[in-house]
Amino acid sequence: MERTFIIGIIKDKLLGYIARPFIIQKHQNKGYYPIEVQLNELSISKYRDELSEEQLKIYEIIAEYSDNNLYKIFKSKKDKSPKDYFNKLKKEDADKNIRPFIEKKHAKVFDIIRKTNTEVYFKDKHKYINRDERIFVEKNPAKTVFNIIKGTEETHYSLSINQNEKEISLLGKSYSILSNNPCRIIIDYHLFSFEDIDSKKLLPFFKNEYLTIPKKNEKAWYKAFALPNIKKFKVNPVGFEIKKATPKKQVVLSLEKDLSGKPAFVLKFQYGDNIFFAKHGQDVKVDMDTNGERYKFIKIERDRKWEKQKIKELESLGLQVSHVNFFVLKNHKNEEFDKDELLDWLKKNHKELSSKGFIIKQEYLDKTYNFASCNLSMKTEEYNDWFDIQAEIEINGYTFPFVKLKKYILKNIREIKLPDGTYGILPKEWFKKFSELFKYGEINKEQLWIRKHHFKVIEDTFKRSESYPEALQKLIDDLHKRDKDPPSALEPILRNYQKTGYCWMYVLQQHNFGGCLADDMGLGKTIQTLALILQSKKEAEEVSFNIPEKTKHKQLNLFSNTNARPTTKETKVTLTFLIVMPTSLIYNWQNEIQKFSPELSIYKHTGMNRTDSLDKLYKYDVVLTTYGIVRNDYEFLQKARFYYIILDESQYIKNPSSKIFKAVNELNGKYKLVLTGTPIENSLSDLWSQLHFLNKGLLGNYNFFRNEFLIPIEKHNNKQKQEKLKTIVNPFIMRRTKHDVAKELPEKTEQTIYCEMTEEQHSLYDTEKSKIRNNILDYMENPEGKASLHILDGLSKLRQIANHPLMIEKDYQGDSGKFTEIKDYLESLISEGHKILVFSSYKKHLKLVEKYFQNAGWNYSLLTGKTQDRHHVVDQFQKQKDNKVFLIQIKAGGFGLNLTAADYVMILDPWWNPAVEEQAVNRAHRIGQNKKVFVYRFISVGTVEEKIQKLQSEKGRLAENFITKTQILNNLSKEQILELFR
Repeated sequence: MERTFIIGIIKDKLLGYIARPFIIQKHQNKGYYPIEVQLNELSISKYRDELSEEQLKIYEIIAEYSDNNLYKIFKSKKDKSPKDYFNKLKKEDADKNIRPFIEKKHAKVFDIIRKTNTEVYFKDKHKYINRDERIFVEKNPAKTVFNIIKGTEETHYSLSINQNEKEISLLGKSYSILSNNPCRIIIDYHLFSFEDIDSKKLLPFFKNEYLTIPKKNEKAWYKAFALPNIKKFKVNPVGFEIKKATPKKQVVLSLEKDLSGKPAFVLKFQYGDNIFFAKHGQDVKVDMDTNGERYKFIKIERDRKWEKQKIKELESLGLQVSHVNFFVLKNHKNEEFDKDELLDWLKKNHKELSSKGFIIKQEYLDKTYNFASCNLSMKTEEYNDWFDIQAEIEINGYTFPFVKLKKYILKNIREIKLPDGTYGILPKEWFKKFSELFKYGEINKEQLWIRKHHFKVIEDTFKRSESYPEALQKLIDDLHKRDKDPPSALEPILRNYQKTGYCWMYVLQQHNFGGCLADDMGLGKTIQTLALILQSKKEAEEVSFNIPEKTKHKQLNLFSNTNARPTTKETKVTLTFLIVMPTSLIYNWQNEIQKFSPELSIYKHTGMNRTDSLDKLYKYDVVLTTYGIVRNDYEFLQKARFYYIILDESQYIKNPSSKIFKAVNELNGKYKLVLTGTPIENSLSDLWSQLHFLNKGLLGNYNFFRNEFLIPIEKHNNKQKQEKLKTIVNPFIMRRTKHDVAKELPEKTEQTIYCEMTEEQHSLYDTEKSKIRNNILDYMENPEGKASLHILDGLSKLRQIANHPLMIEKDYQGDSGKFTEIKDYLESLISEGHKILVFSSYKKHLKLVEKYFQNAGWNYSLLTGKTQDRHHVVDQFQKQKDNKVFLIQIKAGGFGLNLTAADYVMILDPWWNPAVEEQAVNRAHRIGQNKKVFVYRFISVGTVEEKIQKLQSEKGRLAENFITKTQILNNLSKEQILELFR
């Protein structure tokens, strides 16, 4: 009687299908085999010597999930014995924790069984093994087969398996899962092993003939599901085509740089147009070709056996892998071997490599090399807005234009083919020296043109060179001049630093450069710009200008965007300056122009009744408009030819994909200027947008800028790129902080900020104003004399709407123009590191600001009439560095406080009592203050705030009269009171 080691598959109610080792007595003439013993830790000693090495290993793996071992691994402190543990074990816990552990062991067990003749049977509760329950173990891995049928209305796909080149359907088959992933599964008494799929993906196809993909999802499914599975599995296609391509195979040995920048060989395998690297990459490449509703897949399979042979051939010739795909010389003496060693190796082995089918490619060297010196002769000429660089290269008696080097310099290719077929080696220093010229220059035939605004690039290229252009030196000298007198009307008003800013802008204009005046808020960017406008207007009236031919209007055309230089003619032109700004600044500009340069005529291109006539625009010196209007009217405005285009708060165009950026760049102007206190708010891309508007091409297109500067600087903190960017842009940006010009500033600077109401806010204001006016007319006829009380109540209500309608209407859903402006100023000042006092008459107004701060996560202090510990709140603001804002109710904090940590004061809703406001301002502007103090008053345009401000200037102390109710009407006529409510 023969004793045999077998594996029995038992179905446990908790643990699922489990493999157990048995010793059976094999009878030849019976339908069953008696079980002699189940091998376990008690019985193994008796049979150990009879077991083969593989059988013993199988036993040891199975023993790892015996009941005792599972108890030791997964028990809790409350479990006293294996029996106790398994009695309390729940099915879901077993599936979650124990079953994955067992399946890992199963995978190992059945991988050993596949290599042996160990028999496997299903085992039930009987004490024998039914020979009809034998499970046949497939020794070779099974492969997944997808059957995809594309119909006219939908796609069906099913899954079958391929075992020993025989395809087997799963539908209706019985199955038992021994391991999910890797998949080891019994299907109709055959044990299959899968390496490419887990069992869960097979299960739907035991019950379903196929799964259906609706027509509307078909294309996405073929791309997302079919394409990757065609790469990985065998697919039987119906209704579409999978074409197995057999392109010509070639082996390429290429001399390149390795990851550390050293020369090394890269081995590539080329199948038609497809290239694979030697040491990595997928075995199969599949491309999907869609023609309407027809799909075609092109499949290329790598010949790994052939590729390994080629690697061995290289190794036999003296190469070895250094890392990944790079091959270097074996046993080379120096850590960084030079090209001579590589040339020797190529010379020695070239013939044999060719005989073995290797194609030699080199980035540095080719079949014939010429090491003659490279000589460069160069001269530079100036032409309008360009420098022409004319240069010639000479190598071994051969000459060619310098511009031919562009692709070599930018792609870091040191070998250049000469007419005799040999290759010259370009000097290393040329790549660094000339790369910037080719990045920013434009090639026309045999000349390299580079715009004058790239003069820093030319300067870096030619410094300490005999070829240094005289015209370049003259340009640089000019740009350093600061001796242009400002217009006589403004000369006494301008401070020294403002004169410097004016001179800087003037010099840029003389060379057709655009500039960005990026002074801190409050340093007078507006008045510096007005000085430039007045001077430009004066000079332009005295001379003629060269402008492009075919000018339709008597205004300046933009220079052509093409590479060809424009043909020009001399003509007289009229002058129109376009200034674009946020809506809230329209009135500020209007007031500043009328105050400092009243001789300039102004047209506000705003509102519903704005002109659509270019001739009307040309009648004015200055056209004021907003970014929103430019966006909406760009088709009209782009037809105009402005003398100057000036953008205030130019960070509005920071997003290069925005409509406003595109619209502004459609405008035509001879000169351009931008004003901003924050040229970079979030990213360097903000800078690109503004400089692109000023000097198109200065920083290349956006993709170039992103790869050349933005990513290296912002993501990799590349110091070299930072310095390069500074070098290019610094001539076109003037940035002064208040600290820089502190000695020239007065002790206190005050400015009124005019704010436009939103449409919803304006509508509510007009409605309430009409109601209040009608009521006041009734009360003014009332002999009881209570009109003043109603006037004050009405004024207070309108003031609150002018601040934010939420102060009187809790259900208001719209925005407030003033509140938006306040937030913008706060964000700008906080970003610059300033400390700010924010005063309001209304506690409700401060609460709105407080809520905004809480949402933004900013620290602040708050003082109202109900604040108890005033000293603590003040001390908190004065000493905490991250506490930038103090919100103060003006009646509670207008006196008795020392807040010298602040250098900005914002009065949100002034009631124009000079004494009260002065007391509030003096919280910061007092003894002990070592900084200049800036005061901003916010006024909503077209409201009672603006009207009372005008009355104040007429009646002096009028504001004080408004504070005293009994005197409110003493100094105002009936007409003046009613005017407040018109």
